[in-house]
Amino acid sequence: MLSFLKNKPIFLFLLPFFFVLHGFTEYLDQVPVKDALWLLLLYTVASIVLTGLFWLFFHDLTRSSLAAFCVMVFHFFFGTVQDLFKNNFPGAFISRYSFILPFSLLLFIIIIVWLKKRKKPFTKIIAYLNILLLVLSAVDMARLVSKTLGVKEDINITLSKKGLHPCNNCNKPDIYFIILDEYTGNTALRDQYDFDNTSFETALTQKGFHVVKESQSNYNSTPYSVASTLNMNYLQLDMKTENAGNLNYCYRSIADNIVLKFLKAEGYRFFNYSIFDFPHHPAINHDSFLPANTRFITSQTFLGRVRKDIRFNIINGKWNCRPLLKKFTAGHLHNNENFLKLTKNSATQKSQRFIYTHLMMPHAPYYFDSKGNPAPLEKLVEAHAGKEKDYVEYLQYCNKKILEMAEYILASSPEPPVIMLLGDHGGRRFKNPVADKYYFLNLNAIYLPGKNYNAFYDSMSSVNLFRVLFNEQFQQQIPLLKDSTVYLWK
Repeated sequence: MLSFLKNKPIFLFLLPFFFVLHGFTEYLDQVPVKDALWLLLLYTVASIVLTGLFWLFFHDLTRSSLAAFCVMVFHFFFGTVQDLFKNNFPGAFISRYSFILPFSLLLFIIIIVWLKKRKKPFTKIIAYLNILLLVLSAVDMARLVSKTLGVKEDINITLSKKGLHPCNNCNKPDIYFIILDEYTGNTALRDQYDFDNTSFETALTQKGFHVVKESQSNYNSTPYSVASTLNMNYLQLDMKTENAGNLNYCYRSIADNIVLKFLKAEGYRFFNYSIFDFPHHPAINHDSFLPANTRFITSQTFLGRVRKDIRFNIINGKWNCRPLLKKFTAGHLHNNENFLKLTKNSATQKSQRFIYTHLMMPHAPYYFDSKGNPAPLEKLVEAHAGKEKDYVEYLQYCNKKILEMAEYILASSPEPPVIMLLGDHGGRRFKNPVADKYYFLNLNAIYLPGKNYNAFYDSMSSVNLFRVLFNEQFQQQIPLLKDSTVYLWK
């Protein structure tokens, strides 16, 4: 066995196995086994192909395997190392691509030259890598077994600790939870955008909705706000600085939220038409060759990180690449149209469903003006401060789409549903400095079958939205939290 470990480069297969196993164990409830196995197969094939390409240069299996191993290590752990630099040296050049890529290329060239010229055998290096990855894989296997065989969550106990109890004799209508990204409240629209949205709120009221006056989100960033709303609680995080740990915590909190647990315990089926991944309900994604649920594992890889950053830089106009700009800026538009269609189609199906729809509207890009005329490509670059007029134009277009959707749901539903229209936060792009409150003032409109809205008080924040709903619709007695806001980085 020792001779085998010293001479056979099994580390080439152990590395992707360990990487996928570690991610699968970490996100056990979010990544299906078949998706993890498919990802492992892809990475294993990639390792073999790289080894074959390097063999054309080295004509030696060991050297080729070590070179391929270095490439895969770079790919797998790129995001982790970059975040380490960002968190410990904020703003420093060493965390930028302009440094990391040339430095990595230089380092890799040095490794290639060293592999080519080295005369001594690689037995110690091979043995070390093989044993290290075997040990690490064994540790994660033990963690996986422990998680799998550990005490399973008793959902009733979990809900009881949160003050939630079964409601066997409740009317259980369909619930449409519709997030309208960056939809600010009417006070902010009047004060900062010189626009009065009263006609839209009146139209909602005439359809039986209740509009919460002076509603506010609890956070001014989407993942934090949604995580807080779906867990009916404030986030237990250090919010002084932006870091990947906080953001990952939000994604996990969204995927494992208490609202969905309660509704599933009440017999609800879940439909995810959002931008977030949930266990067995990944966000709809047509852009990736990889299985959708593996984004939890692949997001920190080199290709995952670069793809995200390339999209960001092109959309923000830093890189002038018109074909890619056109492709990337149309992403939200296609999703919005698809989510609107799926949400409408849900209205004709059987009852007792929880539909979470997340529309990137009136969030930028501002695709249309108030009359529905498409904006030119140049105006679809991610909106910055000073584009209040474009925001207002697109908001009016969105109002029409929202009203159409609400009318269709109400007319087509077998039983009167619950419809919740919520801005995840207020506006964030202002020409001049504004008071912090404007980053939180948001739209909050709700439709209840019984139209009893006494509990939906003015200035209610998003953290109490489902608390009030469950108290009113499911005979719960959850205490409300103090309404407050947490201002994050801009």
